[in-house]
Amino acid sequence: NFSFGASGIFAQEVRAALCNQPNHPPVFGYITGLGGRDVTPEILKQIYYLAKETPEPIEESVWVGLRE
Repeated sequence: NFSFGASGIFAQEVRAALCNQPNHPPVFGYITGLGGRDVTPEILKQIYYLAKETPEPIEESVWVGLRE
């Protein structure tokens, strides 16, 4: 699920669950699998490396696997 102006619902739920925990890890929000498209192992690898190379989550949604 996605609402413009907010990140994906899963990232929001994880952030809410961790918000009162000291030293919680950063939560990155990625949106993929739109229109019933498969979320392939290649897309998951791409998301992993994007998160690994980014020190802090970006405020905007990161869309992965879109057709141009």
